[in-house]
Amino acid sequence: MPLLSASADNLSVVLSGGLMTRSIPFSDRISIIKKHVRATWGTPACPEGVLYLIYCRNENGKVQPFYIGKASVIGKTPGKLSALFHPGYIRFAHNLKSNGHIGNMNEARLTPGHPYYPWIGSMFSVPHLPKIKTPIYVNMEVWDSKSLSCLPLLGHISVETEEALRIEIIRQAGCDASLLNKIGNSE
Repeated sequence: MPLLSASADNLSVVLSGGLMTRSIPFSDRISIIKKHVRATWGTPACPEGVLYLIYCRNENGKVQPFYIGKASVIGKTPGKLSALFHPGYIRFAHNLKSNGHIGNMNEARLTPGHPYYPWIGSMFSVPHLPKIKTPIYVNMEVWDSKSLSCLPLLGHISVETEEALRIEIIRQAGCDASLLNKIGNSE
């Protein structure tokens, strides 16, 4: 699904108050996942978290990853639901200084020299203008006890291990030139 709210061709980002925002399908997907997590919190049906990939397709149709990430259901405080699954968009917030991915993209787009500026340069024709080189997508999957690793022989592994494994596979495949995160993160 598209990451950003954009024109029909998915190449001109629609700005709201001068900022890029999430696409409606992506906002809807996040809302569905958050409702599911909150409804199943504390039960065996509650997922461990979500894995996501922000990417585009290059001129040959191959996936060009920009970010591989995860959000664990358990937050920084052991036994407590992560703030990522409370109301709001936290990780995908678009406001400046929100530390959300889209917020960071807005800051970088508006601030030459920002640490993410080169990353934005790989996405946008001219970083400070809302014209992207190719449509930017996001894939988000719920990671639960039935989820299998991208290396099926491993069976089910933790969401943190799967994130790190996917990043390493992308790195080893030589497809990490545009990847912002070169190692997994922990919340």
